[in-house]
Amino acid sequence: MIVKHVPALIAIVLAALTLNIAHGQQPATLHTDIVSMSEGDYPTVSAVLNVDDATGAELSGLTASNFSATVNGQPAKVTGAHLATSQNLPLDVLIVIDVSGSMAGEPITQAKAAATSFIASLAPADRVGIIAFADNVNVLQDYTVDRKLVQTAINGLEAKGNTALYQATLAAVFKAATSTSTRRAVILLSDGAQDGVPLTVTREDAINAAAGVGVPFFAIAEGKEIDRAYLQQLATSTKGRELEAPKPGDLTALYASVSKLLRSQYVVTFDASAAAGATEVPVSIVLKADTRSATALATFKPSAAFLATTATVTGLQAGDALDAVRMITVVTSAGADVSRVAFSVDGVNVFESATAPYTFTYDPKSFAAGAHTLAVSVQAGSQTVNAAPIAFSSTPPPIVVTGGGSSFPILPIAAGAGAVLLLAVAVLFMLKRRVPREHIVPPEQRMTPWAVQHRSLSDMPPKPIVEEAPAPAEEVLEPVGVLVSRSGTDLGSEYAVGAAPVSIGSGSQCAVRIADVDLGAVEARIWVRKGHLMVHKMTRLASIANDGPPGGWVILESGDTFEIGAHTFEFRLLVAAATDAPTDAPNILRDPDIPRRADDAAAPPRPPRMTDLMSQPDRGFA
Repeated sequence: MIVKHVPALIAIVLAALTLNIAHGQQPATLHTDIVSMSEGDYPTVSAVLNVDDATGAELSGLTASNFSATVNGQPAKVTGAHLATSQNLPLDVLIVIDVSGSMAGEPITQAKAAATSFIASLAPADRVGIIAFADNVNVLQDYTVDRKLVQTAINGLEAKGNTALYQATLAAVFKAATSTSTRRAVILLSDGAQDGVPLTVTREDAINAAAGVGVPFFAIAEGKEIDRAYLQQLATSTKGRELEAPKPGDLTALYASVSKLLRSQYVVTFDASAAAGATEVPVSIVLKADTRSATALATFKPSAAFLATTATVTGLQAGDALDAVRMITVVTSAGADVSRVAFSVDGVNVFESATAPYTFTYDPKSFAAGAHTLAVSVQAGSQTVNAAPIAFSSTPPPIVVTGGGSSFPILPIAAGAGAVLLLAVAVLFMLKRRVPREHIVPPEQRMTPWAVQHRSLSDMPPKPIVEEAPAPAEEVLEPVGVLVSRSGTDLGSEYAVGAAPVSIGSGSQCAVRIADVDLGAVEARIWVRKGHLMVHKMTRLASIANDGPPGGWVILESGDTFEIGAHTFEFRLLVAAATDAPTDAPNILRDPDIPRRADDAAAPPRPPRMTDLMSQPDRGFA
C-alpha cells in the first residue's frame, strides 16, 4: 500500500518545491534608492529617496515610522519623512536629447512631444534645462522656470549629424553640478551609440564623472540600434533608471513614468551623529510598506563643519578667588557657526559677543564680595550649547595705603582746617575790637515800640500742613530702544527708552529709576531720535564736585555706552529707524545750549540771561 502512494508523495513534494522556488524568484515590487544626501544643523542629515512600486500603487502616505536607518553600522533615529513635493522642494531637471541623423522623422517628433508632456507635469517652481547633442553638444537652455523659453528650445530641435554620446554625458554632469537644489535629475534620450565624432571623452571617464556628481540619470533607449550596456551602467552608477522604448510612440509613457517617480520622492531626515569626525560612513535606509520592504544604501561624506559644537571656558577655574580684573574667554570647536556667546553671573546676563575672541572682562569692583557662579551659553546654528557652570569667589581689590596710614589725606586736610579755624577766630576778634561802644544798643532798647501790637506765635492758629502728592512716574509710551546695565548696583537690568524724553535718576518720577542713594533725583534726560540716543546730563553741584564739569549733550549709536555715576549703560536700538523727537522735545528755553535747526527760526526768542544783561550798556533802573 505504501509503495503505491510513493509516486503521489513524490509528486506533491516536487510541486511544493516548485512553488517555493517560484515564490522565492518573484521579482521585488518595491524598490528605493538614495539619490542624494545633504547636511542640516548638526546632527541632522536629509536624504532624498526614489520610491518605486512596480504594482503601480501610489505610496503617498508614508511617515517616519515606515523608515529605519543606520549610520556607520549604528542605529540612527529617523526624525521625519515627507513627500518632497509636499515640502515645496523644487526640482532641477536637465533634459538631454539625441538629435543625430538617425532621430529624423517620427523619432524626433515623438521626442519633442514626450518632453513637452513631461514639462507640463512639473510644479511651477521646478526648473528645466535643455541640452541637444549630435556632432557637438549644445546647451540650448540653462535652468529656468520660464516654460516658454524651454518650449522654444524644444520646438527648435532638428535631427542631423552623428552621435557624441560620451561628450553629452560629461556636459550633463557639468551642468547638473551647477544646480544647488536638493532634488536634481537628468533625463538622457539616445537612439544609438557613440559614433562618427572624435573621441575626446572616454566611456569610463563619462561613467565615473556621472557617478560622482550625485545626480540620478534616467537613461531612455529609443529604437534597437542602441548601446544598452552603456545606458544601463550610466543609470545604475547614478541611482537612476534605464528605460527602453522600442517604438517612438512609447516615449511619452516612459517620460510619464519618470515624472511619477520624481513626484514620489521622499525626503527622510535622520540623526547622523555617528558620522561626526569621520571621512565617510555607510548609510542604510530601510523602507517598509505593508508586508514588503526595500533597502537603500549610500555613502555619506560629512564635511569638516559637521561636528557637535563644544564650548570651553579658559581663564577661570572652579574655586578661583578673584580680587583683580580677570579675562575670561570661551573657545568653541573648529568650524562651529557661532552667532552668539552669552556670559551670566549668578543668572544675570552681564556680557554678550558675536565675534571671536569671545572674551569677558570680570572686574571684582562691579560685583558684590562672596560666592558667584559663571554660566556660558553658545548659539551655533540651531544648537544651543551650555558650558558647565563654574563656581568661584570674588573680593573687591583692597584700598591702597600710603605713608603707613589710610590712603585718604587726613593730615593735610586737618592742617588746612585748623588754619582756616584760626583765621576765622582772628577775624572775629578784630571785628569786635573795631565796633565802637556807643553803637552797642542796650538790651532794654532792642524791643521795638510797636512790639506790643504783634501777636504771639502761640496765639496764631496753626497753619494746616498740606502734603504735596509725589509727581507721577514718567512712562515710555512706545519703546524704541533699551538700556542694559553693564555695571553698578543694577547690573544686568534693562530699561526701555522711546522717542519722548524721560528722566534717569533715583527720583520716583524717573522712567529709568535706579535704586542708588548716591544718584540725584534726576541725573539726565534721555530719548531716541533718528536711531540715536540723546543724553542730556543735568548740572548738579555734587556732580561737579565728584565728576568735574558736566558732559552736557551726548549722542550715542546702538552699541555705545555711557555712564551715570557708578553705573554704565549700553544702548541698543530696537527698530531699524527711529522717528523724530515728539512734541515733548528738549525745551530750547530751558536748555539754551542746544544747537538750533534752520526750521527753528520762527520760534519765540528765549528770555535774556543774566550774562546778556551784564554785557549791555547801563540802562539805569526805573
